Amino acid sequence: MHADSHIWQSPLLRIFPPIFFMAAIFGLSSRSTLPKPRNVSGELFSIMGHFGAYFALAVTLWWMLGLFRLSGRVRMAIAWTGAVVYGLTDEFHQSFVPGRTPDIRDILTDAIGAAAGLLVVAVILRRWQPHNR
Repeated sequence: MHADSHIWQSPLLRIFPPIFFMAAIFGLSSRSTLPKPRNVSGELFSIMGHFGAYFALAVTLWWMLGLFRLSGRVRMAIAWTGAVVYGLTDEFHQSFVPGRTPDIRDILTDAIGAAAGLLVVAVILRRWQPHNR
């Protein structure tokens, strides 16, 4: 087996993506306003942004947790919990940003986005690894 075949198992490649998404979320939530596309309501844009960001964060947290010997359910639970807790801290952070306010709907959207991301992971795993149910 070629040495490059294990590159996807590299700790750096597993740790960097969730850190990237956390930094991006922090950076965006540090701004008083965000540019939005025309013809898209601010509420819809916010929902799409939260859902997508926490979908990606949960998936990358799940990927990172592959570094540890965890059962599939525990890995999923920790990834989801980590994404939601980060969402809570992000809403708290926004309470200090002029023009921004924390919103429980954002946290709910974050949680739903994280769950959706992990559901996609579970479906893919079930299709690729049917013997590991």
